[in-house]
Amino acid sequence: MKRITVVNITVLSLLLGTTSLAHRQQQGDKKQEQRGDKRDDNGADLLRRAVNYGYAEGFRSGAAGRLDRWQFSYQDGYAYQDANFGYNGYYVKRDDYNFYFREGFRRGYEDGFNSRYQYGRYTNG
Repeated sequence: MKRITVVNITVLSLLLGTTSLAHRQQQGDKKQEQRGDKRDDNGADLLRRAVNYGYAEGFRSGAAGRLDRWQFSYQDGYAYQDANFGYNGYYVKRDDYNFYFREGFRRGYEDGFNSRYQYGRYTNG
């Protein structure tokens, strides 16, 4: 079975760090801060998974579009519009998860449609 791995998520990782810090500062709750480190790690992991799931779905969709000679249009895909694949309802808001899933999907779609691996790559495993 082939697995798709996103390799260029440095920018998204930086965004995750600032997002969780801003969230903690807005809360202002001492108990939340004490539990926040573990929760932020879980939230960051979930958002990374959102990017990876989005990339994988987008890559498959883009490759199919290329093979069927469709016009480039990642926004029309159901997975892009729904953007909830892999969301479990914990640690992050649905809107945040949807944003990261869609970013991964867009990049995966571009790679699949253009037959390249600018944002990710196939690995066996």
